[in-house]
Amino acid sequence: MKTRRLGKTNLQVSEIGFGGEWLERHPEEEGIAMINKFYDLATMQPEVPAAVQSHYELLEKTASACIDCHACESRCPFGVKIAERMKKTAELFGC
Repeated sequence: MKTRRLGKTNLQVSEIGFGGEWLERHPEEEGIAMINKFYDLATMQPEVPAAVQSHYELLEKTASACIDCHACESRCPFGVKIAERMKKTAELFGC
């Protein structure tokens, strides 16, 4: 079985279960997932934690880049109104 090192850890994981191929083929979906994760983390607190804000700002594209086209909504298997969520996220984080 071929293995790879997991991130900066010394853990070895199977190449089969590594999951990197999906990320290469679906970078837009991964970005949306990260934005949603930061939104969820931020709204669980009375104020946006500085660490969450700074990690959000390091994203290649923030929620403000994903408000107008709505193209991803027809592909969402969960029927999520992604553009609406991105608008809320952009307002919360200020970008």
